[in-house]
Amino acid sequence: MGRGLGERTVTAKLFGELLDSLDDMWTTVYHPVGVAWAGGSAPGYLESQERRLERLRQIALKSLKDREYIRLRKQGDAILFKLTEKGIVEALKRSVINGTELLDGNQFCYVSFDVPHRLDDVRNAVRGLLRRAGFTMVHYSLWFSSRDVVDDLVCLINYFDADEWVHVFVGTPKSRLARVDRSKRMKRAKKRAP
Repeated sequence: MGRGLGERTVTAKLFGELLDSLDDMWTTVYHPVGVAWAGGSAPGYLESQERRLERLRQIALKSLKDREYIRLRKQGDAILFKLTEKGIVEALKRSVINGTELLDGNQFCYVSFDVPHRLDDVRNAVRGLLRRAGFTMVHYSLWFSSRDVVDDLVCLINYFDADEWVHVFVGTPKSRLARVDRSKRMKRAKKRAP
């Protein structure tokens, strides 16, 4: 699954802005297109700080293109971008990691996997993604979260042809898993309380 763009780089921030600029990316998930840049200069544009930020955006845009996350095409004064497959995968990873919507009631998103040892890199990538996404590990191959990232996670797993070994489902726990998750939340809340 690769390292990706990181989280705090100028390139990662620009990639996030580009994704936000798409109207409804997941209805056009097969190579979404948007406007990355509109040429021209605004009045008072000569301020050095604005020029510096504009230059950083140009460098970040070139980096996204060079790293094959997007393709660029000029149309008049505007530069259009198109997500590549690598860009779509990165967008799915970001939506899994940054997803904030919670599942209804006492439901959880579970990820269970049994990846063969010959595919250690896939297993480690799945664990790394789940860890970065804030899932709770029950044991090495069973993770859960109360966030609703099921659809994006399934798309990502299907893209890597790992659906034979990785299973994502939503369920209501009948055991102590829910208590473990609630107790972690309670401990965090107590630490934050004055």
